[in-house]
Amino acid sequence: MNQELRQKIQGMEEEVITWRRQLHKYPELSFKEYRTTGYIKEALAGLSGIQVSHPTETSTIVDLDTGRPGRSIAIRADIDALPIQEENDLDFRSVHDGVMHACGHDGHTAALLGVAHILANNTEYFDGKIKLIFQHAEEQPPGGAIELYEAGVMEGVDELYGFHLSSAFPTGVFGIRAGVLTAATDEFRIKVIGQGGHSAFPQLCVDPVVIGAQVITAIQTIVSRKLAASDEAVISTCMVNAGTAYNIIPDSIDLTGSIR
Repeated sequence: MNQELRQKIQGMEEEVITWRRQLHKYPELSFKEYRTTGYIKEALAGLSGIQVSHPTETSTIVDLDTGRPGRSIAIRADIDALPIQEENDLDFRSVHDGVMHACGHDGHTAALLGVAHILANNTEYFDGKIKLIFQHAEEQPPGGAIELYEAGVMEGVDELYGFHLSSAFPTGVFGIRAGVLTAATDEFRIKVIGQGGHSAFPQLCVDPVVIGAQVITAIQTIVSRKLAASDEAVISTCMVNAGTAYNIIPDSIDLTGSIR
């Protein structure tokens, strides 16, 4: 990398940290990222040579054409938060009860804002066309990516890049590998309907809890027994809801989980 460009990138560190902390302080859930989108727009204001558009209410696309031939490269970051209560005691902790940037999307967004500034202010170092995608609603299946694809955001793009923050690596270290590294995700919901009754007379009931437990165990065999060891997949049952009393067999049980 050109030394002058490297210095310019390093010079943005404090600004990127400020962006990230502001985004962390005001997290928003999927499809509700209105303030976040406004903040992104403010952070992009004043940059020359870029075109900013909003294919959906809470997504932002930045297009930059260097005017020189080359590939069309897209870089993507997600912007939404999770329905999690933050327990940190930082001065930039979430101000919204039950909502938190617990998956690093504040960092992804801040980093992509930094990329926007570097690219827009140093086009002489780059060729081709560059598209920056601030994607809404990554956390809620089927997610905002489908909306952006259907809006034509990927038309003409030769390569798409993204990254995910991880505490498993020291600061400044990138983890890369050949082959699969990240996975698409989907949600499953299963309702097992039985016949409830008093727990003292289980023989008169069809216990959905016992059936649900067997379903959870069976789900785990899909990956271990239905897929080759070289295949990349993971299935997790993460929510189990049933019953309202300790001595009553419920009529049903709900199982919810993720497939990657």
